[in-house]
Amino acid sequence: FRLTRDSIILKDNLGGNIYAAMEIGKIIRKMGWSTWVPRDKYCMSACMHILVSGVCRMAEGDIYIHRKIHPEIDKKPISQKYVNNTRRWEAAYFESMDVDPILEWKIHGNPHWKGRYLSESEKLDLGLYGTIETVENNRFNEVAKAKGVKKKKSKIHCKKTF
Repeated sequence: FRLTRDSIILKDNLGGNIYAAMEIGKIIRKMGWSTWVPRDKYCMSACMHILVSGVCRMAEGDIYIHRKIHPEIDKKPISQKYVNNTRRWEAAYFESMDVDPILEWKIHGNPHWKGRYLSESEKLDLGLYGTIETVENNRFNEVAKAKGVKKKKSKIHCKKTF
């Protein structure tokens, strides 16, 4: 996977509207592009929804998360049903992007006025350093086919060792 060609480079992105970010993410995934936050750069807030959409993701820079702010809703009480539906919807988006839905919990575990940066181990655990397995397998098969390499059938024998 190349991170300079067919890539979306996210650098010093403060975020924005998560709904728009998710739509951008769907386009990135459909196009099969990679996403990259270079070292010494940052991706904050709604930018996360774009970052996770890459078929190859490299989160070398700082990734900042917080609960979303909704100006109209913050002025009045919201129902628990609304909150639950929103969280399920966001978790489903992350799952569709092959990211552990625990990311949604990490985001909503913070108040919107006090976010935090993901640690390097969290980024690794969430799959923000690497390639989507099915896409990687498809690319390997494309290269093998182009090179004229045929798959060999192999039998795997399992031995019980108790």
